[in-house]
Amino acid sequence: MPRRNRKGPKSRATVMLPHGLGVVLGAKETKALLAVEDSSVSNSLPVTKTITDADSIATFHQSLSTPKAQEVETAATPTTSKKDDVMAVEYPTLASLGTAAGGTALGSGRQLRPRKPKTIPQGSPTQTIISFPIVKFQPSERKVELDDGKVPEKRKAQTENTPDTNGEEPHTDILRPKAKRMRRAAKKTKDNPYGLTPGVSPFPSWSPPNAEQCEEVFNLLSEMHDNVMTQSPEVIPPPSLEVTGCGEVPSLLDGLLRTYLSTAVSMDGSNRMLQNIAEKFGVLKGGIGDGSVDWNKVRLSPTQDLYDAIRQGGLATEKSKNIKAILDMVYQENVERRDAYLEERKTGLQANVFAAANKTDGQKDFEIQAVEQNILSLEHLRGLPKDDVMKHLNKYPGIGVKTSACVILFCLRIPCFAVDTHVHRFARWLGWVPENANADDTFSHLEVRCPDDFKYGLHQLFIQHGKLCGKCKANTAEGTKDWDILDECLLESLLRRFGKRQAKTKAQRVLNNGVNGVHGVEGEGEGEGM
Repeated sequence: MPRRNRKGPKSRATVMLPHGLGVVLGAKETKALLAVEDSSVSNSLPVTKTITDADSIATFHQSLSTPKAQEVETAATPTTSKKDDVMAVEYPTLASLGTAAGGTALGSGRQLRPRKPKTIPQGSPTQTIISFPIVKFQPSERKVELDDGKVPEKRKAQTENTPDTNGEEPHTDILRPKAKRMRRAAKKTKDNPYGLTPGVSPFPSWSPPNAEQCEEVFNLLSEMHDNVMTQSPEVIPPPSLEVTGCGEVPSLLDGLLRTYLSTAVSMDGSNRMLQNIAEKFGVLKGGIGDGSVDWNKVRLSPTQDLYDAIRQGGLATEKSKNIKAILDMVYQENVERRDAYLEERKTGLQANVFAAANKTDGQKDFEIQAVEQNILSLEHLRGLPKDDVMKHLNKYPGIGVKTSACVILFCLRIPCFAVDTHVHRFARWLGWVPENANADDTFSHLEVRCPDDFKYGLHQLFIQHGKLCGKCKANTAEGTKDWDILDECLLESLLRRFGKRQAKTKAQRVLNNGVNGVHGVEGEGEGEGM
């Protein structure tokens, strides 16, 4: 769509003369450029000759100051006049410019700029070409000599990190290599949804904690909380129907679901949920899950029944759906494994199921009998490396790293540093992980740095200390009247409680502002956190 015609000052299109003249025309016709080119440039320069050296370039620029070119530049300058206290500006016209340039008046009128420039065929008499090569200086050709006649050394690249061959210290003006940004050893994928890095810390350059630091914190907390069990029991106690616990029960499936019930709710709420489930669906008699909840009855019951049983504990909608989905997945796995083992007996070929190569004939018979007795089981995970167990458990809906780590630590009794909210908080306050490390990265880091002998005890001690220490609780704030009367924390010299809520009374703020000479601090309020 062509541009519409404009009237007034905006209609004066700015047109440049051929390259080198530097004169701006208030022209109304673009076709006048050819006449100006032929009359001014072609009469002053042998433009058909290619300029190839520096002397010719200088001669070319001198020719631009010829009388004929200066005459055009003078004619193109606007003039001002003052009449009756009114300043008038007269702009040059194409006729005057054309007469000044070539002695021929140019036509009047206006022509819109075309969408596409017209192509002039090769060999046209109106075509004028000015060309000269561009000389690119290579860095190797530039040599700067110092006063003593020596050539300065080439500046090292920023990425170079080679020592001086003479054994001397490098010059201070040589740039140091930039520190490369650390990348995670593993990314979140479908098979690794939490981005865990087994055997490798996600913070390779972060050395704490070492064995001495772990032992120091362990001894201080053990002295303060002497009633906490810091070593795994030799025999796992029978399941309790009153306390959910952290999965320290004989049955692996029972331990997984008990731990999941206790996530993101209070201890009283999780205990109430377990009691209601046991009362509504009954308990098993005999077998690996003797005395625990009959989870197969939960699987066969409607989701609403499970929701009604746990709704008083919290998050009933989400947890009831996830528990039902977990039980269905476990049942399907048990049936597939039973069928694979029965087929193995007929054909003699090894069953193509998870970890079948590591199972004895007795363990395979146990799995077959559990399915025949309508007992759901995850016992086939026993004896596997903890990384394989972690990967298998994390595929169930609602089961994260912390829940899986608790099952591995308490039910399978494999050293594993489970990181809950208390462990995560203390690990950052102690400087064992970076301040912005999340719980999953904290788990991967502590799994590598902390010795296995302290993983069980430190997990238990951090939870107990986080619940009992007044200054380390999450709901206490520094600056309150009760803060100074709280008992001193044994870890006070080791902790830096960043992120702790700060609170100041009105009198304290007035006193501080008076001492500092400040009338007020913007954004600070009573009881406001950091």
